Amino acid sequence: MPRPDLRTPDSFEHSQLAIADFDGTAAQTFEQSPAGIDVRIAYEAAVEFVFGQDGLEKYEEAGGLQNRAPIEVVQSLAPEASSDQVKQLTEQLVRVKLDVLLAEVGTHFSEGGTWPRSMPGYLEFLKELEAARENGQPIDDLILSSGHMPFIEKTFDSWEATLPDHIIAEETLKELKLGHIYKPSPVLMDLAEGLWRQNYGLNRKIPVGTNDRSRIKYIGDSEIMDGGLAFNSGVDFSLISQKNSAEAWKKFGKSLDLGRIGLNESHHDK
Repeated sequence: MPRPDLRTPDSFEHSQLAIADFDGTAAQTFEQSPAGIDVRIAYEAAVEFVFGQDGLEKYEEAGGLQNRAPIEVVQSLAPEASSDQVKQLTEQLVRVKLDVLLAEVGTHFSEGGTWPRSMPGYLEFLKELEAARENGQPIDDLILSSGHMPFIEKTFDSWEATLPDHIIAEETLKELKLGHIYKPSPVLMDLAEGLWRQNYGLNRKIPVGTNDRSRIKYIGDSEIMDGGLAFNSGVDFSLISQKNSAEAWKKFGKSLDLGRIGLNESHHDK
Protein backbone atom coordinates (compact mmCIF):
# COMPACT_ATOMS: atom_id res chain seq x y z
CA MET A 1 0.00 0.00 0.00
CA PRO A 2 1.28 3.50 -0.73
CA ARG A 3 2.50 5.37 2.29
CA PRO A 4 0.95 8.71 3.29
CA ASP A 5 2.20 11.67 1.32
CA LEU A 6 5.54 12.72 2.78
CA ARG A 7 5.52 16.27 1.44
CA THR A 8 5.83 18.32 4.63
CA PRO A 9 8.09 21.26 5.55
CA ASP A 10 10.18 18.92 7.70
CA SER A 11 10.68 16.39 4.89
CA PHE A 12 11.71 18.98 2.31
CA GLU A 13 15.40 18.76 3.18
CA HIS A 14 15.31 15.06 2.28
CA SER A 15 13.34 15.51 -0.95
CA GLN A 16 14.52 15.69 -4.55
CA LEU A 17 13.31 17.37 -7.74
CA ALA A 18 13.57 15.66 -11.12
CA ILE A 19 13.26 18.14 -14.00
CA ALA A 20 12.86 17.09 -17.62
CA ASP A 21 12.57 18.94 -20.89
CA PHE A 22 9.64 17.72 -23.02
CA ASP A 23 10.36 17.78 -26.77
CA GLY A 24 13.05 15.24 -27.59
CA THR A 25 13.46 14.30 -23.91
CA ALA A 26 10.13 12.93 -22.65
CA ALA A 27 8.32 12.82 -26.01
CA GLN A 28 9.40 12.03 -29.57
CA THR A 29 7.71 15.11 -30.99
CA PHE A 30 10.33 15.37 -33.73
CA GLU A 31 9.14 12.04 -35.14
CA GLN A 32 6.40 12.52 -37.72
CA SER A 33 2.83 11.57 -36.87
CA PRO A 34 0.95 9.00 -39.01
CA ALA A 35 -0.16 11.97 -41.15
CA GLY A 36 3.43 13.19 -41.55
CA ILE A 37 3.29 16.01 -38.98
CA ASP A 38 5.86 16.83 -36.30
CA VAL A 39 6.83 19.90 -34.27
CA ARG A 40 9.17 21.19 -36.97
CA ILE A 41 6.55 20.87 -39.72
CA ALA A 42 3.87 22.45 -37.53
CA TYR A 43 6.18 25.41 -36.88
CA GLU A 44 6.94 25.75 -40.59
CA ALA A 45 3.22 25.79 -41.39
CA ALA A 46 2.59 28.39 -38.69
CA VAL A 47 5.53 30.57 -39.77
CA GLU A 48 4.35 30.54 -43.38
CA PHE A 49 0.78 31.37 -42.32
CA VAL A 50 1.86 34.33 -40.16
CA PHE A 51 4.91 35.64 -42.05
CA GLY A 52 4.39 34.39 -45.59
CA GLN A 53 6.81 32.62 -47.90
CA ASP A 54 9.56 35.22 -47.31
CA GLY A 55 9.29 34.69 -43.56
CA LEU A 56 9.48 30.91 -44.00
CA GLU A 57 12.62 31.23 -46.12
CA LYS A 58 14.22 33.47 -43.49
CA TYR A 59 13.21 31.01 -40.77
CA GLU A 60 14.74 28.08 -42.67
CA GLU A 61 17.93 30.03 -43.44
CA ALA A 62 18.36 30.60 -39.68
CA GLY A 63 18.23 26.83 -39.10
CA GLY A 64 14.58 26.41 -38.23
CA LEU A 65 13.32 26.05 -34.67
CA GLN A 66 16.63 25.38 -32.91
CA ASN A 67 14.87 24.73 -29.57
CA ARG A 68 13.68 28.34 -29.44
CA ALA A 69 10.59 29.63 -27.67
CA PRO A 70 7.82 31.04 -29.93
CA ILE A 71 8.60 34.62 -28.94
CA GLU A 72 12.25 34.12 -29.97
CA VAL A 73 11.10 32.91 -33.39
CA VAL A 74 8.87 35.98 -33.80
CA GLN A 75 11.58 38.38 -32.68
CA SER A 76 13.99 36.92 -35.23
CA LEU A 77 11.45 37.24 -38.05
CA ALA A 78 10.08 40.67 -37.06
CA PRO A 79 13.02 42.52 -35.42
CA GLU A 80 11.40 45.92 -35.96
CA ALA A 81 8.05 44.98 -34.40
CA SER A 82 6.85 46.76 -31.28
CA SER A 83 6.29 44.81 -28.06
CA ASP A 84 2.52 44.78 -28.71
CA GLN A 85 3.06 43.55 -32.27
CA VAL A 86 5.44 40.83 -31.05
CA LYS A 87 2.81 39.71 -28.54
CA GLN A 88 0.09 39.55 -31.21
CA LEU A 89 2.32 37.74 -33.71
CA THR A 90 3.45 35.25 -31.06
CA GLU A 91 -0.13 34.46 -30.06
CA GLN A 92 -1.06 33.95 -33.71
CA LEU A 93 1.97 31.72 -34.35
CA VAL A 94 1.21 29.60 -31.29
CA ARG A 95 -2.47 29.27 -32.14
CA VAL A 96 -1.78 27.98 -35.66
CA LYS A 97 1.00 25.64 -34.50
CA LEU A 98 -1.13 24.21 -31.68
CA ASP A 99 -4.13 23.65 -33.96
CA VAL A 100 -1.93 21.57 -36.25
CA LEU A 101 -0.30 19.57 -33.44
CA LEU A 102 -3.30 18.92 -31.20
CA ALA A 103 -5.15 17.32 -34.08
CA GLU A 104 -2.35 14.75 -34.32
CA VAL A 105 -1.96 13.79 -30.63
CA GLY A 106 -3.20 10.26 -30.02
CA THR A 107 -3.43 9.28 -33.69
CA HIS A 108 -2.45 5.65 -34.23
CA PHE A 109 0.55 4.29 -36.12
CA SER A 110 -0.22 1.28 -38.31
CA GLU A 111 2.40 -0.77 -36.43
CA GLY A 112 0.92 0.19 -33.06
CA GLY A 113 1.31 3.04 -30.60
CA THR A 114 0.16 6.64 -30.82
CA TRP A 115 1.77 9.97 -31.66
CA PRO A 116 3.84 11.33 -30.12
CA ARG A 117 5.56 8.25 -28.77
CA SER A 118 7.37 8.56 -25.46
CA MET A 119 11.15 8.64 -25.61
CA PRO A 120 12.64 5.18 -24.98
CA GLY A 121 13.01 4.64 -21.25
CA TYR A 122 10.78 7.52 -20.12
CA LEU A 123 7.65 5.57 -19.19
CA GLU A 124 9.84 3.02 -17.40
CA PHE A 125 11.40 5.91 -15.48
CA LEU A 126 7.92 7.10 -14.45
CA LYS A 127 7.10 3.62 -13.11
CA GLU A 128 10.32 3.57 -11.08
CA LEU A 129 9.54 7.05 -9.80
CA GLU A 130 6.07 6.00 -8.64
CA ALA A 131 7.47 2.89 -6.96
CA ALA A 132 10.05 4.98 -5.13
CA ARG A 133 7.34 7.33 -3.87
CA GLU A 134 5.25 4.42 -2.63
CA ASN A 135 8.34 3.21 -0.77
CA GLY A 136 8.67 6.56 0.99
CA GLN A 137 11.02 8.58 -1.21
CA PRO A 138 9.87 12.24 -1.26
CA ILE A 139 10.51 13.29 -4.83
CA ASP A 140 8.75 15.65 -7.26
CA ASP A 141 8.91 15.57 -11.05
CA LEU A 142 8.60 18.62 -13.27
CA ILE A 143 8.39 19.22 -17.01
CA LEU A 144 10.16 22.41 -18.09
CA SER A 145 9.30 23.22 -21.69
CA SER A 146 9.03 26.06 -24.15
CA GLY A 147 6.00 24.17 -25.46
CA HIS A 148 2.38 24.40 -24.40
CA MET A 149 0.27 23.01 -21.58
CA PRO A 150 -2.65 21.65 -23.70
CA PHE A 151 -0.25 19.67 -25.90
CA ILE A 152 1.71 18.26 -22.94
CA GLU A 153 -1.47 17.34 -21.06
CA LYS A 154 -3.05 15.65 -24.09
CA THR A 155 0.16 13.72 -24.76
CA PHE A 156 0.30 12.32 -21.22
CA ASP A 157 -3.35 11.38 -21.55
CA SER A 158 -2.59 9.50 -24.79
CA TRP A 159 0.12 7.57 -22.89
CA GLU A 160 -2.33 6.90 -20.02
CA ALA A 161 0.39 8.30 -17.77
CA THR A 162 0.01 10.50 -14.69
CA LEU A 163 0.93 14.13 -15.25
CA PRO A 164 4.08 15.40 -13.53
CA ASP A 165 3.69 17.21 -10.21
CA HIS A 166 4.57 20.47 -11.97
CA ILE A 167 4.60 21.74 -15.56
CA ILE A 168 6.31 24.97 -16.56
CA ALA A 169 5.30 25.86 -20.12
CA GLU A 170 4.53 28.95 -22.18
CA GLU A 171 1.18 29.41 -20.43
CA THR A 172 2.88 29.36 -17.02
CA LEU A 173 5.24 32.15 -18.00
CA LYS A 174 2.44 34.18 -19.53
CA GLU A 175 0.34 33.84 -16.37
CA LEU A 176 3.28 35.03 -14.27
CA LYS A 177 4.06 37.80 -16.78
CA LEU A 178 7.42 36.17 -17.58
CA GLY A 179 6.78 35.87 -21.31
CA HIS A 180 10.26 37.08 -22.28
CA ILE A 181 12.07 34.53 -20.10
CA TYR A 182 13.33 31.38 -21.79
CA LYS A 183 16.14 28.85 -21.61
CA PRO A 184 18.93 29.13 -20.57
CA SER A 185 17.78 31.89 -18.16
CA PRO A 186 18.28 30.81 -14.51
CA VAL A 187 14.98 32.56 -13.69
CA LEU A 188 13.29 29.38 -14.92
CA MET A 189 15.14 27.36 -12.30
CA ASP A 190 14.09 29.86 -9.63
CA LEU A 191 10.50 29.25 -10.70
CA ALA A 192 10.94 25.46 -10.65
CA GLU A 193 12.55 25.51 -7.22
CA GLY A 194 9.78 27.77 -5.92
CA LEU A 195 7.07 25.34 -7.09
CA TRP A 196 8.96 22.46 -5.49
CA ARG A 197 9.22 24.30 -2.17
CA GLN A 198 5.55 25.27 -2.29
CA ASN A 199 4.56 21.62 -2.71
CA TYR A 200 6.14 20.95 0.69
CA GLY A 201 4.27 23.75 2.42
CA LEU A 202 7.16 26.22 2.25
CA ASN A 203 7.34 29.78 0.93
CA ARG A 204 8.16 29.86 -2.78
CA LYS A 205 10.79 32.51 -2.16
CA ILE A 206 14.21 30.87 -2.10
CA PRO A 207 16.22 31.67 1.07
CA VAL A 208 19.70 33.11 0.55
CA GLY A 209 22.52 30.65 1.08
CA THR A 210 20.55 27.41 0.72
CA ASN A 211 22.04 24.34 -0.90
CA ASP A 212 18.76 22.86 -2.11
CA ARG A 213 19.89 22.77 -5.73
CA SER A 214 22.25 19.92 -4.92
CA ARG A 215 19.04 17.83 -4.80
CA ILE A 216 17.79 18.93 -8.23
CA LYS A 217 18.53 16.82 -11.32
CA TYR A 218 17.80 18.00 -14.87
CA ILE A 219 17.66 16.08 -18.15
CA GLY A 220 17.30 17.57 -21.63
CA ASP A 221 18.28 17.15 -25.28
CA SER A 222 19.89 20.55 -25.92
CA GLU A 223 23.39 21.11 -24.58
CA ILE A 224 23.03 24.84 -25.26
CA MET A 225 19.51 25.50 -23.93
CA ASP A 226 19.01 22.77 -21.31
CA GLY A 227 22.66 22.29 -20.43
CA GLY A 228 23.14 26.05 -20.32
CA LEU A 229 20.19 26.44 -17.96
CA ALA A 230 21.57 23.74 -15.66
CA PHE A 231 25.04 25.33 -15.69
CA ASN A 232 23.65 28.82 -15.04
CA SER A 233 21.57 27.46 -12.16
CA GLY A 234 24.11 25.16 -10.52
CA VAL A 235 22.23 21.86 -10.95
CA ASP A 236 23.34 18.47 -12.25
CA PHE A 237 22.53 17.88 -15.92
CA SER A 238 22.09 14.78 -18.10
CA LEU A 239 22.17 15.08 -21.90
CA ILE A 240 19.81 12.81 -23.81
CA SER A 241 19.47 11.92 -27.49
CA GLN A 242 17.39 9.49 -29.53
CA LYS A 243 20.37 7.12 -29.67
CA ASN A 244 21.09 7.01 -25.93
CA SER A 245 17.57 7.64 -24.60
CA ALA A 246 16.89 4.35 -22.80
CA GLU A 247 20.30 4.37 -21.14
CA ALA A 248 20.09 8.09 -20.33
CA TRP A 249 16.75 7.66 -18.52
CA LYS A 250 18.11 4.65 -16.64
CA LYS A 251 21.15 6.65 -15.49
CA PHE A 252 18.92 9.60 -14.60
CA GLY A 253 16.86 7.34 -12.35
CA LYS A 254 20.04 6.05 -10.70
CA SER A 255 21.21 9.62 -10.06
CA LEU A 256 18.00 10.11 -8.07
CA ASP A 257 18.56 6.84 -6.15
CA LEU A 258 15.23 5.48 -7.38
CA GLY A 259 14.51 2.18 -5.69
CA ARG A 260 17.02 2.85 -2.94
CA ILE A 261 14.47 2.69 -0.10
CA GLY A 262 12.66 -0.30 -1.57
CA LEU A 263 15.97 -2.17 -1.93
CA ASN A 264 16.98 -1.32 1.63
CA GLU A 265 13.67 -2.61 2.95
CA SER A 266 13.85 -5.85 0.96
CA HIS A 267 17.34 -6.54 2.39
CA HIS A 268 16.07 -5.71 5.86
CA ASP A 269 13.15 -8.13 5.47
CA LYS A 270 15.56 -10.93 4.65
